[in-house]
Amino acid sequence: MDFHQRRGSRNRILSEKQVIQVNEYVLRLMEETGCRVICGEALDILGSAGCDVRDPGRVKIPRKLVMESLEAAPREIEVFNRDGELAMVLREDTCYYGTGSDCPTTIDLYSAKRRLCTKEDVGRLTRFCDALPNIHETGSGL
Repeated sequence: MDFHQRRGSRNRILSEKQVIQVNEYVLRLMEETGCRVICGEALDILGSAGCDVRDPGRVKIPRKLVMESLEAAPREIEVFNRDGELAMVLREDTCYYGTGSDCPTTIDLYSAKRRLCTKEDVGRLTRFCDALPNIHETGSGL
C-alpha cells in the first residue's frame, strides 16, 4: 500500500518510514487486540465479513479484510454544500480543515465554564465557521 503526505506540504509530521510503521501498528491492533463495537448492525456486518465478533468489546478485524476494504474503497469522495454545489473532493494529496466532531462539551462564552453543548451552540459555531475562508467543513456529534 502506498502511504504519503502531499509533497512539499508544510504539514508533514511523519517520515515515510514512520507512516508505514504506524500503519503496521494499526493493522496489528485491529487484528490482535480488536476494538469495541456497540452497534448490533455493525457487529452483524463485521461478523459476516469474517471478523471475530464473539466479544463486542474486542472485535478483531483481519488484516486481509482491512486491505481488501481499502482497495475496494473509492479513490475520491465528492462532498456538496447545502446548496448542492461541489464543496470538496476528498482524495489523496488534498487537505481540508474543519471543526471536528464529537465535542459533547463547550466553554460557555458568558460564564467561561465548561458545560454540555447544545444545538444552539452548534448553530453559532456553524455560522461563525461559515464566515471563515480557511474552514471547509463543520461537524457535531450531537
